[in-house]
This record gives sequence, C-alpha cells and structure tokens, in this order.
Amino acid sequence: MKKLLALLIGVCLIVPVADASAKAVKLGRGKTVSSGLPGKIGGKTSIGETEKKCDSSCATCDKKTGQCLTCPTNMRLDNGKCYNVCSGVSCISSNYSPNVTNKGCCCERITCPSGQRLSNGTCVNVCSGVQCAPNYIPTASGNKCCCESSCGTDKVYNPTIGKCVEKICPTGCANMCVTGCNSCSTGYYLDYDNGRCPLCSDKIANCAKCTSKAGATSGTSVTCTACADGYELSGGKCVASCPTGCSSCSSSSTCTGCDSGYYLSSGSCLACPENATCKGGTETFICDSGFKKSGKFCIALVLNKDLGGGCSGNSKIPSVCPNGTTRTSRGCCPQNATKDYQCYQCAVM
Repeated sequence: MKKLLALLIGVCLIVPVADASAKAVKLGRGKTVSSGLPGKIGGKTSIGETEKKCDSSCATCDKKTGQCLTCPTNMRLDNGKCYNVCSGVSCISSNYSPNVTNKGCCCERITCPSGQRLSNGTCVNVCSGVQCAPNYIPTASGNKCCCESSCGTDKVYNPTIGKCVEKICPTGCANMCVTGCNSCSTGYYLDYDNGRCPLCSDKIANCAKCTSKAGATSGTSVTCTACADGYELSGGKCVASCPTGCSSCSSSSTCTGCDSGYYLSSGSCLACPENATCKGGTETFICDSGFKKSGKFCIALVLNKDLGGGCSGNSKIPSVCPNGTTRTSRGCCPQNATKDYQCYQCAVM
C-alpha cells in the first residue's frame, strides 16, 4: 500500500512539469525561445533563418550570402564567384593560347613557322638540341629534324648554325674552320644562312663592331655594338656624331645648330669671343656694351669715331674717359681689361 501511494505522488509531480513545458513552446511560436536542444549556439535558433550554400568554386565564402570571399590558387574573384584566371582572356593571334602559369594567365605560343618547334613557349630551330649518332647530322626537313648520313664531299656540317656549309674558311673567320666557321673577327658577323663572315658595315652602315644570332623565323639578326669614328649608335643604327659645340648637325662635319656659348658660322660652331654673348641655336655672337664686331672679335669702341669727345691732337690716350673706365697708358680701360683692344683709344689719322 505504501509503494502504491508513493507511485501516485510521483505521477502527480511529473505531469505539471510536462504541461508547463508544452505551454512555453505554444506561447513562444514564431519567437526565439530556450529549447535546450544540443547543436544550437547558446541554445537558441531563429525559425526561417538558414545558412546559404557556398558556390563550389569558392575557397571560403560568406555563410549568410553564399558569395565567395577567397578563391583557390589560379582563380580570381569576380562578383562573389571564382573564375579561372584566364577566363575572358583573348590573345592577339591564333598562334597563341591563354594558359595558366605560376605568374597568372600568359599567352603562350602554340604553333611555330616551318622549320621550327615549340620549346617552353618559344619557337626554336626544329633541330635545336638534337644529337645524332657519329657520321650523322641533324637536318631540318619542314617541321621535322632528320639525322642524315653526311653533308656530301664538298660540304661540312657547321654545328653553330645547324647547317651544311662549304668546306672553306671565309674571310673574317676567327677559328680554324674544322667544322666550318663558328665565330668571326671584330668588324665581321657570322651569317646563319651560309656560315660566312660579312662585314658589320655591310649590314648596318658605318657599324664597326656587331654581334649576330639566328633570326626568329629565318635569316640572321645583326646588332651593332660600336660605330665607326664620327658616328654614334641611335636606335640600332649609326648616325653622324656632331662636332663639339653642335646641338644638331647634318653630317659629322656640318653643324646646323649650336650649344649655348657657341655661334654658327659657315656650318661650324665657334666658341663665343671675348666681350660677346652667344645664346646658341643658329644665332651669331652679340658684342657687349662698349664693344663692336670686327671680324670674329669684339673690339672696344674708338672715342672720336664711335663715342666722340675726349680726343685731341695726335695722342691715342683720351684726355677724358667715359664712366666705368679708367685712364691708363693703353687708353680708357674697363675693369679687368687685359688686352689693348679692350680699351677705348683715340683714332690717330
């Protein structure tokens, strides 16, 4: 009997608690309530609020919007999504294709001219790096490289230019020509078409020293490194170098304009004379105040002819000197005058 009574009391205590919990849920419909369920932050959730699914291209994303925040390697972020770095890139020619590299997106060459092959994105001679068995030589044939038996009796294989050349040692060659000419003397360049050594000046006028290499598609590319006397490098060419004092010239000996401190005279730039001013360009010199032109010089004005007064009799020394000059045995001399023609004198007839 005592056990039955205890069981009934326990049932009575449990029912109100369960009822109260049910009422709390009912009253809290549509509102945030304490649920006590595991996996909820702080034991709270918001009905109707769910996480957005990230785009599969994302490295990380905003869980509220689903937009990408960061992208995997070799992808770029654009309006919340990640795209291949080469997406939308168009190369200038059909010979090139956009390709993802560790530097980003690069337009790399995918086709080469006849006689060349692709190597690390660059077109090289189709036989470049090819080594044949003894007594055989690599020979380009279209876009293939073939190991041929020999160059014939009158030719020798030149490994530097990768071709069969005549069994001669051309003028200007700097080596013994056992396998053709492999390098040329100063003033000459190696022709990658025939293994000969033409003069640098044959390719670039007035060039004294040059280097050469195989052309990008065919032939020989020549670069001038030094010009003949009287010429200087400009844009890969040898142009006439102007004489001292020239600001411009039409040849190595004819000036068309002068630097400041020089004046133009019959195609030459002459140093400005004493007691004169030279602004350069194409102007002649201008004598300072108190002096006049006399040929290529500026001489002091003569008192009785140019300034008047202060002169009488047969003396060259004026009796009265103009302001700014001192009366000396040489005449009326400006300060620091060192030569007689810088001093005012009387004209003795």
